[in-house]
Amino acid sequence: MDIMIIVYAVLSYLIGSIPSGLIIGKFFFNTDVRQYGSKNIGATNTYRVIGLKAALPVFLCDALKGAAGVVLL
Repeated sequence: MDIMIIVYAVLSYLIGSIPSGLIIGKFFFNTDVRQYGSKNIGATNTYRVIGLKAALPVFLCDALKGAAGVVLL
């Protein structure tokens, strides 16, 4: 039982470490959001740099990552 808690915690950490703002910005809009604005890869800076078309998917991916971490534990 204790080993499963550790496995779920590691999986939650790995899921949460996926940089959705960087991935969406680079692959779909050819823009590295870390180079502009607050240099953060979150939805707010993505909105400032690229716009709503990129910020909404980043926000949804980040929310799903958080929910996945909670569901695993």
